[in-house]
Parts: sequence; C-alpha cells; structure tokens
Amino acid sequence: MMKKLFNKKIAKLYIVLICVMFVFTVTASGFSIHYSSQYTTLVEESSSSGSLTDSISSVLGALVGAQSGSSEDTENATDAISSAISSVLGGEEEGEEVNSKELKAAQSKKIASTVIAVVFAILLVTASAGTITCYQYEKYLESPKYKAKLKRMQKLEKIKANQ
Repeated sequence: MMKKLFNKKIAKLYIVLICVMFVFTVTASGFSIHYSSQYTTLVEESSSSGSLTDSISSVLGALVGAQSGSSEDTENATDAISSAISSVLGGEEEGEEVNSKELKAAQSKKIASTVIAVVFAILLVTASAGTITCYQYEKYLESPKYKAKLKRMQKLEKIKANQ
C-alpha cells in the first residue's frame, strides 16, 4: 500500500498539487487582506459618521458661509442644521442598519477567506510532505535499517507460529 502512495510517478501529482495549492493559498490570502482592509474602513466610517463634533463643525461652517448673504449658502446652512439635528436626535438609524449589514457582510467575507487560506495552506504542507516522502521512501526500503526490521518481524512470526 505504501509503495502505491509513495512512488516517483505519484510524486509528479504531488508537485502539481503543490503548485495549485500555492496559487490558491496566495489568492485566498489576497482576498483575506482585501476584506480585512474593507472591514476596518467600514468600522472607521461607522465610528466617525455619527460624531457630535462633526455635526457641530459642519453646522458652524454652514452658518459662516450663510453670512455672505447668498441664497445658496443659506440653503446649505439650513440643510446642514437639519441634518445635524436629525443625527443628534437619532434620525440616521436606517443608515446605521445598512452600515451594520455592510459590516456583517465584510466580516463574514473576511472570516471565510481567512479560513479558506488556512485550509489551502494545510493542504500545501500535506502535498509537500507527500512529495518529500515519495523521494525518500524508496531509499528507506533499500536501507539496512529496513532490512533489519524485516528480519526481526520474520523472527517474531516464526516464534508465534512455533508456540
């Protein structure tokens, strides 16, 4: 059985598996990095979007611009004030729910791609071990150590048969 699993012909298959698993591991790692950065960006946006200081500074900026007297600046100031009041009173709950859904989706994609990368890395190591074993197994079968082991096993079988 071991000779069927670990011979030079099968070693070529293990080498192909190493190449394929390496490509998949690197690709999955890239996706994991991408989704991780996307998740951190969304977390930063969600933590800074509802800040009271941001809304106050936008209102003050709009009021300063409205003092120039143009109707466009006055409308911008009115819009800034109304959006600041609605954000302070909690009128942005729908946006938070959407952002929460985006956060959950990004986090699940990040976790899934990380798990896939780890699985492919484990398969890569397994294929590498199989390749090394293929090239070393024949040497082991021809070694004096293995021949001594066979002789010991034959002696044990004879002793068991005689009893």
